[in-house]
Amino acid sequence: MAETAKIINPDKKVLVPTRASCSLVESVNIAKIMIWKEKHPTGKVVSYINTDAKTKALSDFICTSRNASKVVAHVRKNFPGAPILFLPDKYLANVVISELGLNYDDLDIWDGACYVHKELNEEKMDKAQFDHPNAELLRHPECGCTHECLITALRQGIKMEFLSTEAMISRARDSSAKEFVVATEIGMVYRLRKEIPNKLFFAVSPEAMCKHMKQCTLEGLLECLEHDDDPKYQIILDKEAIDKAKGAIDNMIAIS
Repeated sequence: MAETAKIINPDKKVLVPTRASCSLVESVNIAKIMIWKEKHPTGKVVSYINTDAKTKALSDFICTSRNASKVVAHVRKNFPGAPILFLPDKYLANVVISELGLNYDDLDIWDGACYVHKELNEEKMDKAQFDHPNAELLRHPECGCTHECLITALRQGIKMEFLSTEAMISRARDSSAKEFVVATEIGMVYRLRKEIPNKLFFAVSPEAMCKHMKQCTLEGLLECLEHDDDPKYQIILDKEAIDKAKGAIDNMIAIS
């Protein structure tokens, strides 16, 4: 995300307190993307915002969890017949396929996942709802239950809804419900409780904690700000990578 800030603001100093990684980023193999592009010269690469600058530079479009379906629909409409590589989150891809009514062979899906969301399965969702029967469920599209949940919804003839983190806040604020079960990284529960103190929020799993995110500490942030001229805290990207990656981000913004 720090790299994304630099790509969008190349002339500004962007600092990051720690070089924390991400299981989604770590799942990507740049060489394999290049091989896919060589095999599919007319193909389009759609990458989730949670990817590094190198991946974004090889992408045609970037997407967020909120607009992923809209971006894929745009690509299919404007580049009919073009193969689409969707990466790196396979669970988000499940949601896109369901929302657009696609077949699984309509997308080439990367086999990546957020290791935290991957463990948020249907069984844990059911238990959390059993423990809090009056609570509304706020479920992120990276969750490992997407395929099973969508199949269940199809069998029951109901619509299964997944929400980005920002959409969770809007839903919780606008909903008449007073209690919510939250299926995403546990830090989001803290944010919801802080921003909407008059409602109750419960985590689907208290173990849903990202070891990478938790590397960012107040002490590290202070150290970073006090030594902002130290290159180890600065995001430095070459101009070619910035230009290519920004093109993919701009393509997303243009259709959002």
